[in-house]
Amino acid sequence: MQEYGDLIYSDDANAARYFFLRTTNDINFFVEDKDKEYEYEEIFDRMFEGKYRINSIFGVGGKEQLKDRFHEFGVCDPESNAINIYLADGDFDILLTPSAMIHNQNFIYLKAYNIETYYIDENAIIEYLRGVLKLRKKEVKTLLNFESWYDKIVDQLSLIFLTHCFVQKYCEGVVNVQKGPGFFIDEKTGFERQGSYDKYINEIVEISGISLEQITTSINEIKNTYIDIYGDDFLYLLCGKYLLFSLYNYILGKLEKKNLDSKMLKWDLIRNFDISKLNYLKETVSELISISN
Repeated sequence: MQEYGDLIYSDDANAARYFFLRTTNDINFFVEDKDKEYEYEEIFDRMFEGKYRINSIFGVGGKEQLKDRFHEFGVCDPESNAINIYLADGDFDILLTPSAMIHNQNFIYLKAYNIETYYIDENAIIEYLRGVLKLRKKEVKTLLNFESWYDKIVDQLSLIFLTHCFVQKYCEGVVNVQKGPGFFIDEKTGFERQGSYDKYINEIVEISGISLEQITTSINEIKNTYIDIYGDDFLYLLCGKYLLFSLYNYILGKLEKKNLDSKMLKWDLIRNFDISKLNYLKETVSELISISN
């Protein structure tokens, strides 16, 4: 079941919604996230600049549901000739379960962990804070000290997410990403909460029975696999929700600004992050449109 505002849609109702709305689109976008269609609408509006009709976006509620819709609806609607695009979060799939990934041009995996990862953009953050703080760009840049925050939080979260990846592969019954950013990140600083990682590791050892030495060895193997694929920038490994949580609390502490709205910060980043980061998605979709015509 899925909720849309005050409405609840079963899988059958979602299928009916697709059949009803599909003829209004040049592209039928299916995304994992439900209740975030408006975010994707803004991203697609910026990406394609009105070139294609995208009047409805279908949030399905998870990756398995996305795969189900792919198998059900395929790559093209035969009645309207609209192409169907399925946009999946990267998660840990390429590291852990590449054989379970759908290898089809119309089923596109984000290179990053999720769409929120792309929102982390220094210029977009500065533009937002200029209006909030009523300061010149150079003054905001100095106050923010983005590079210092970015380097430190990416370094801290990298170990946490490599460990999340290990847990997902080897430790059934241990909660990993779903622990949420508040478990690991101190709201007073926006950086790693002291003792949180040790607590996490101890929990893994206790529940799984795997030794710390074995865990460390396996994490390093996962790290090397990631580097082979993406290089030594670990941003794509990290969940954007963690990064946004860190950023918001870092700004509160660093700038002593207590009335920031986290939702408006996120929305402003969606509207202003460097959309060229998603050029690979734009190019793939544009090529599929060209082929279908």
